[in-house]
Amino acid sequence: MSDDVLEYLIGVGAIVVMIVFTLIVRRAEATIRKPLPALDRTARTATVVGTQPDRGIMLVEVEYTDGDGMVRRECLADVICGPELDRFAIGTTWQVYGFRKPRGRCLLTETHDDLPRNGYHLDSLRIKHERIVFEARDGSSVLGVLPFRGDGTVGGSPVVAGRRTSWPGHPASAWQWAESSPAPLHRRRPTPRTVPIDGVLCDVFSSPLTMSAGDSDSETRILVDVHVPDEKAARIVAAFTSWASDPAARDAWGPVPLALFYVVITAEELFGPDAAGGYIARDCSIEPGRRALITTGPDREYPDAPLRRAHVREASR
Repeated sequence: MSDDVLEYLIGVGAIVVMIVFTLIVRRAEATIRKPLPALDRTARTATVVGTQPDRGIMLVEVEYTDGDGMVRRECLADVICGPELDRFAIGTTWQVYGFRKPRGRCLLTETHDDLPRNGYHLDSLRIKHERIVFEARDGSSVLGVLPFRGDGTVGGSPVVAGRRTSWPGHPASAWQWAESSPAPLHRRRPTPRTVPIDGVLCDVFSSPLTMSAGDSDSETRILVDVHVPDEKAARIVAAFTSWASDPAARDAWGPVPLALFYVVITAEELFGPDAAGGYIARDCSIEPGRRALITTGPDREYPDAPLRRAHVREASR
């Protein structure tokens, strides 16, 4: 066999391998985009009956009665580690959602949003291995984040029902720290008496967070409604700056183009209702000191987070 033929066959083989790898990745991504099985959103009282180790993860096993009167023994999909696991002693009771059909997993309800969790374990519900483990943070990393079959669709895409409560980067600590550490803000004056009826007019502030976005970097900007009082605005900017300085904050946006992609995250989502009126936007290069207009787009997949895929553009005023 000549060297030319050998080089040709090696080249063809490399191309085939690349094509096969690409198809495998795309198939896996498409599977992950599919909703989880339908969830029974009726809270059930579950009793802890033990634990089950699974490749370095300790799963909490519970027992409860479903809507058909059948007793189910399942493991929590919520991953609990460290001292929090001690709270799940045998005999303790917790509120859970089960799947409409038994799947061997159930989820802690929103009643326990103040409980730190370390990820989720959803093996075999969509793909053979689907689990994630991270530093403990409050709230569910599934409810309000991943879609479930039966929760409806918009334009063929599954709706994500519920409010997201699990955020990386310790936003609660950032909000508390900002109460005593806000720096004076330089805001444009005067504040307009009226704003466009189709959006939120905001002052633009710099953000320390820059993310990789393909061939270029994605800049972020902190945005504050022009009608928010100066003292509150200063705390919002300080809190966002502190939170965005934590490397874990990058995980809040999710990988493009999978299901966790955000354009805008509201301060209310991160820090609570007292922070309403603040936003942080990615892919935003508007010069700090100017004004931006936030408008909601046609996407309605996230009814509890209408600004998740909002449009941000520089305002003329």
